[in-house]
Amino acid sequence: MKSKEYALSFEKVQEEEKAEILKSRQRSGLEKPADENLWRPRGLAFSGGGIRSATFCLGVLQAICVKKQLNSYDYLSTVSGGGYIGAFLTTWIQRKDGDIAKVEAALARSAPTSDKSNAAVDMQELDWLRRYSNYLTPRAGLLSLDTITLIAAWLRNVALNWILIVSFWWLVLLAPRVVVVSDNQLRQLVSPLLLKGVTGLSLWIIVAAAVQLQIQSWDPVSRDRKQTPFLVRNSDTLANLTLVIPIALWALVMMLWLHDQPALVSWTWENRSTIEKFVVVALVAILLTEMLGSLLKAQRARDSHPDAARRVLDYLINATRPCLVMLLSSVCALTVGFCLLLWLQSTFSMDDSRQALISMYTFLPPSLIGVFCLMGVVFVGLAGSLYRDRTREWWSRLTARLLVVALPWLGAFLFAFYVPPLVRWALLNAPYWLSLVSLGWVVTTLLGATSKSAERLNTTNRERYGAALNVAAGVGVILICALLAWILDALLPPLSQHSLIFDDPIRNFTHGHLPDWSDLAASASARLQFLEGMGATVYGHHIPFIAEPVIVLSVIFLVFGLRIEINRFSLQEVYRNRLTRCYLGASNEKRMRNPFTGFDLGDDMPLKNLKCEDDTIVRPFHLFNTAMNIAQGKNLAWQERKAASFVLTPLHVGYRLSSVQGDCTDRMGGKETHFGFRPIAEFARGADNEEEGISVGGAVATSGAALSPEMGYHTKPTLSFLLTLFNLRLGRWCPNPSKEDSWKSRRSGFAPWRLLQELAGRTNEYNQYICLSDGGHFENLGIYELIRRQCEFILAVDATADGSRAFEDLGNAVRKCRIDFGVEINFDLNPLRGQSPENLPQVTYVVGNIRYPDGQHGRIVLIKASMCRPPREPADVQSYATRFTGFPHQSTADQFFDESQFESYRKLGYLAGCAASTACKHLSPHRSAQAG
Repeated sequence: MKSKEYALSFEKVQEEEKAEILKSRQRSGLEKPADENLWRPRGLAFSGGGIRSATFCLGVLQAICVKKQLNSYDYLSTVSGGGYIGAFLTTWIQRKDGDIAKVEAALARSAPTSDKSNAAVDMQELDWLRRYSNYLTPRAGLLSLDTITLIAAWLRNVALNWILIVSFWWLVLLAPRVVVVSDNQLRQLVSPLLLKGVTGLSLWIIVAAAVQLQIQSWDPVSRDRKQTPFLVRNSDTLANLTLVIPIALWALVMMLWLHDQPALVSWTWENRSTIEKFVVVALVAILLTEMLGSLLKAQRARDSHPDAARRVLDYLINATRPCLVMLLSSVCALTVGFCLLLWLQSTFSMDDSRQALISMYTFLPPSLIGVFCLMGVVFVGLAGSLYRDRTREWWSRLTARLLVVALPWLGAFLFAFYVPPLVRWALLNAPYWLSLVSLGWVVTTLLGATSKSAERLNTTNRERYGAALNVAAGVGVILICALLAWILDALLPPLSQHSLIFDDPIRNFTHGHLPDWSDLAASASARLQFLEGMGATVYGHHIPFIAEPVIVLSVIFLVFGLRIEINRFSLQEVYRNRLTRCYLGASNEKRMRNPFTGFDLGDDMPLKNLKCEDDTIVRPFHLFNTAMNIAQGKNLAWQERKAASFVLTPLHVGYRLSSVQGDCTDRMGGKETHFGFRPIAEFARGADNEEEGISVGGAVATSGAALSPEMGYHTKPTLSFLLTLFNLRLGRWCPNPSKEDSWKSRRSGFAPWRLLQELAGRTNEYNQYICLSDGGHFENLGIYELIRRQCEFILAVDATADGSRAFEDLGNAVRKCRIDFGVEINFDLNPLRGQSPENLPQVTYVVGNIRYPDGQHGRIVLIKASMCRPPREPADVQSYATRFTGFPHQSTADQFFDESQFESYRKLGYLAGCAASTACKHLSPHRSAQAG
């Protein structure tokens, strides 16, 4: 029997990283620490920000190399765009067999400085970066082959995703039609059991509700947690199984029963005696249940009173009063329910016409669930102070769960039967404004999602912008679903000879007024009658025509769902290939590109291969920061974050959630941490030999997946729906490393289920597969994982879009480090704030202090991308800043750099790195960790 492979803890991971870093230090000629247990690493962090950040960080990196300080850093932590240039550096060092001095010297020689005569002569690798700065479409122009190829890849992937999404949505819309068409067969099957079903389910619901109310009256706080009753610990599951599901079934059975019965007021005596028996039995059950609970409560009160006579009196009062109140409240609630049933039966037409059946199936089950909810309102109101607050909260939660059941039913039937006639009416009466408004909503939403115009807004305006964008996305979702419902409705019948069937209903919609519900139901009824008539006879049984599209769509959904790999047919692969060509291909001296595609598989390498020939990890040890999305975690404190840090390294992949993160704190005795680290060599390999697990290019693309339906604290439900629908998905699905049975799997599971999770935003840390996106969706500076590893010195480069100098990303990192690790990071940011009149700072870096919980201290130098006052930049940079006032905080959506833009950011980064070198002068390439 195969033994279980348990996930590694962070302590084990940190121990292995430390051993590898010490080996790389020795290999690089650094002195061995006097005490390895007290030694602490140093870290270099490159922030997110797309190619803007990558180019600025390139300049900072060259300044570090000029000062010969690169070898002093043990860790390189990168996020998003910082990962572009970070991967460029580490893969180059790997291809030089770990000779960091050669790479450092080459970067220093090509630095944009006037101190050297050969400053204008670029090395081959830097020239490659400049040529491919427009990395997505190197050949500029809307009609260039690169641009058309990018569009063609997106359209192909959109088409494949739409096959899954549209087939699923159409199957959902066909389900109500199948139910209505099969009404006769359904009623013939269950008619003999309807009365028994209604009676049995009603009794079950009443008894179960009474029992649940008694459970809620128990006081688990007074008990030891380990001795908490099973029913209390599992009351959530118990409520779903004993009440929510039975009430939903009761609504369906009650609907069929009401349809088969004459008016309730004209019942025969025999039927009336049946209902009377039911009422008596129900009231007796309620009375017995409440009496048992009251006796138990009264016994406790009796034992606590010193006077014997008073104890007996209290016992009788405490035992009988709740029973009487419960009985009267139940009688009133049942009376209200019965009156509502009379009203519903008189409101809905109970004949066998299709129009009546459509209205009945659409509105009656949700109405019956509403009847139960109203009965609960009456009961709780009359019971008054008999129940505590927690019991009333239980009723509210039960009502909410019932609404969660009723609303999807109502929505599916409305979209199946009533929305298509509304769309036809709108198209016939107002084709122009409807098309323009629909297009406007979709385009506005997509532009808002793909642009970063909100980066230039202040916090208040950004929140308003986000709210407006979310509303626009919601309207767009409704319009798209409505159009798909109309298309399905139009495709179901044949196109020519039976078209007159639909003319009469349509004429009712062209008088300039909205159609009423009966007209809509009549239109849907005509189509259903036709679909039921069209069919085939198989073995003597008539099969309605509607069964054929159900079968065809089901086959399409399953076949494509099983064959499509969701990561391969998203923008992630397209994005990764172009990033790899630009930043990893720069150092590939043996590059042999495909003459047709322009790509070379040799540009990329497995992440586990960032090693030297002697198997030593390349220095500095690279941390690729990504965000593990937890949009639906149970921990309410994470409703703002909606993500956790997930790191990819040459040794391991995984995450760790502390007791304040995710949903790792089980108050009934669970563990305090939830972790999942695995060796990179075996993670996500599976049987697919095309790639050996996670590659460096894959890590860069995942860390830079800024546009994704799941975006950490940026996630918006309706926006997620549209981004998934149009395949604007740069994120990556991978197996959850904390799961023993799936962490080696190369595939990402059943593709439709992954798409539905993205559409609905249903991601958490307990799923078999997790969704990774841009590390900036959790923390955008890259210092979080360095603080976790207790670095004594950190050089952090902040090249985020922060024209207002609000330091939002820095504040986010400082706050999370304090909450999660208990680490305090202090800065005086005033020197970096803008000074009038130009609103520019005087410096581009500040020095802060780090205080760890164990009393250790550290330093952090923050470099901020900014122009300075008085100006110190050369004329070309000043000229560019004058022409483009957003510089150096231009939108992250601009991933199409030209030569002047590339050089301006590189030179600015170099100047900032040189200025900050004074704060890093204690760093020396051959200085021991104990020397200073």
